[in-house]
Amino acid sequence: MEIEKRTNEIFKQHPEANILYVTKDGQIFFSKFKAERNNKNKGFTEDPQEFFREGYTPENGEDLDEMGILLEETLQENKTLKDANAELVESIKILENVKSEFENVSKEKDALQAETQELKTALEALQTELNKFSKTAKK
Repeated sequence: MEIEKRTNEIFKQHPEANILYVTKDGQIFFSKFKAERNNKNKGFTEDPQEFFREGYTPENGEDLDEMGILLEETLQENKTLKDANAELVESIKILENVKSEFENVSKEKDALQAETQELKTALEALQTELNKFSKTAKK
């Protein structure tokens, strides 16, 4: 009974509205799609209740308005997804560049380690020769 009072009040305030949709939690929408989405987001499985303006008979073409709203929202969601995808592609490019630079640094590190090992080996050989020379000089 309370919902009927509220819907009648909304019909008075909005003469252009002929149908209202009431969700399980009592929220009132002009759009069936938005009412269904509200129910879905809140975990309700029931369809929204429809309330018609007194004396109004629904026509088949009214679903076109709902489809227009749905199409507009879908287009907006697609634009959002496209923008997010572009950002993702840019992030992937950045990561590929970082990976390439890391691989280059890793190769340079390996080369420096090999060079360091060669220098250690040469230093050990020089140390051995120096030790031999020192022993020979002491004799």
